[in-house]
Amino acid sequence: MENENLNQKRKELSKETRDQIIGISRAGNSERQISNILGIPKSTVHNTLVRFRTTNTTSSAPRSGRPNLINEEKEQAMKKIVHENPRSTLVEIQQRFEKKQQH
Repeated sequence: MENENLNQKRKELSKETRDQIIGISRAGNSERQISNILGIPKSTVHNTLVRFRTTNTTSSAPRSGRPNLINEEKEQAMKKIVHENPRSTLVEIQQRFEKKQQH
């Protein structure tokens, strides 16, 4: 039954949980004890502690990926145009968007 969880994708630990791991470790508990206390895999506890020792932070590393083509403000403007004119063609939406950007 334990093997059923091996293929499940896990979510990233919250900052609070990572901070708890560091705090419990500083209190003198082993990685296995921390794993049992928090109910998370020992390997996750180990990786969190190693990352903290090397970077001195519990924050996650920034994700790589394609940068956004437009900023949040422009995205909101585009959504507003589409919401106000749901049957507009792409060309009409583009023209309205460009017109708004000029003002």
